[in-house]
Amino acid sequence: MRVENCDGHPIRFVDYNGEWCAVAQDVAAALDYGDAQAMTRRIPDEYTSTAVLSVQGQGRKMLLLTEFGIYKAVFGSHKPDGEQFQQGVFSTIKQLRETSGIEGIQVFQ
Repeated sequence: MRVENCDGHPIRFVDYNGEWCAVAQDVAAALDYGDAQAMTRRIPDEYTSTAVLSVQGQGRKMLLLTEFGIYKAVFGSHKPDGEQFQQGVFSTIKQLRETSGIEGIQVFQ
């Protein structure tokens, strides 16, 4: 398990089947959702998993989000943190597009 800090919110990541997945409860707290279940209702099952993780020495069932699941959660958020993260993702994509030589109008093809 690895913990990353996102604007003062600790988010736990676990290596699950060779992919780093985030604990949905942590992502929900960072995006100011009421609970993880409310947040994940709109996320397709293919972007979530359930795993038993050791928390303070006890096995607990946790809902995990893949990378795409995290993006879905953030893009579905209308909270200031979600909007700020979206802007960062959009800027990164634009920079990648520009450095690869793809014209702005070509992104729709």
